[in-house]
Amino acid sequence: MIRQAALLISCLSLCLLAGAATADEAVRESVLTAKFPDRSMSALVTHLAQHDPFKRAIVLMPGSPGIMKIQSAGSFGLKGNFLIRSRHFWLDRETVVLSVDAPSDEWAGFTGRFRAGPRYAEDIRGLAQELEKAFGKLPLVLVGTSEGSVSAYYAARALGPDNVKVIFSSSLFDT
Repeated sequence: MIRQAALLISCLSLCLLAGAATADEAVRESVLTAKFPDRSMSALVTHLAQHDPFKRAIVLMPGSPGIMKIQSAGSFGLKGNFLIRSRHFWLDRETVVLSVDAPSDEWAGFTGRFRAGPRYAEDIRGLAQELEKAFGKLPLVLVGTSEGSVSAYYAARALGPDNVKVIFSSSLFDT
């Protein structure tokens, strides 16, 4: 019991120290948008104000409902979502983080079936093109939690195997 308590305290201390390392650094947020004739798809872009050239992009795909309704860097939903809240903890001087919203025409109901379809693949590729225009070609790490794991899986398939890695958390898949 004492050993478990010591281990827990050690882990919590490391987490606090890791968070303290970025707490003093200023964070910048903006919005990146891929525009299509009848819709758009946006992502909240988060990075340290003082950074080196980016070497990677972490792409966060929140679970259900996955609808952030991003209006601006300060105006969006899902602020209480675990993955969205964690966006600052992914940062370092070489990493940009994108928190991906549902396509604007899916704000009424962003289903797993849609996430698995060709239209979502098109939207994801459009967002990836905008990311490349803004920051150059970067390796992507797609992070999906719960129903966002469906988004991450199909986004990885749409983007191809080059420079794409996927992390699943509390994965949800229909069989």
